[in-house]
Amino acid sequence: MATNIYSGSSSIESFEFVMEICCNCNLPFMMPKWFREHVVNDSRVNFYCPKGHSQHYTKTLREEMNDLIQTNKTKLESKNS
Repeated sequence: MATNIYSGSSSIESFEFVMEICCNCNLPFMMPKWFREHVVNDSRVNFYCPKGHSQHYTKTLREEMNDLIQTNKTKLESKNS
C-alpha cells in the first residue's frame, strides 16, 4: 500500500497498487488496484506500460461465455429453420 500526500492540503489518501509486467518488454510496473480490476473486466480498455507499449486483457470469462451462448443459439436457430 502506498500513501500519497498532496502538498498544500491536510488530507492523506491511501491507494493500493498491484504489479503488472509488460507483455512486450517485460518491464514490471505498478497500477492502482481499482484500475487493474477495471481493465481485467473490460477487454476493450487499453493501458500502457511506462515505455508506451499498448496492452489489454483478452476477453473475460463472462465475455467468452456470452460468445459461446450466442454461437450455440445461432446454430440451434439454423437447425430449426
